[in-house]
Amino acid sequence: ATGMRPGLDGEGCGLGMQYCHLVARHLDRAGISCFTGLHVAGGYNWRMYFEKLQQADVMLAIMSPAFFKSGPCFEEQFEARRHGLTVIPLLFELNEDGSPPGSGGGETWISVYEATQSE
Repeated sequence: ATGMRPGLDGEGCGLGMQYCHLVARHLDRAGISCFTGLHVAGGYNWRMYFEKLQQADVMLAIMSPAFFKSGPCFEEQFEARRHGLTVIPLLFELNEDGSPPGSGGGETWISVYEATQSE
């Protein structure tokens, strides 16, 4: 999730984009190939990400408050789990009150995921 900050970031940009770039750059420098939404050129459908998920073994989830408010992030997590990927959460940012992100909204994600598994 980009986590755009009103008055600070351009449309579609924010701290989440910076966090993602930081992780991708370090993986690349270590010789580990990766694919992120940053690899999708502007104007292209971000859903091509799902095609790449099918080729992956691991997903790194950059956790921030914006992550738990993002419908696309939910879809990506759901698809990763559906394809049996190991998901490694990376905590980058706390909520304003100092609590971990998802401590309020994460339960909704889990309940929705579990409901789909029982169908």
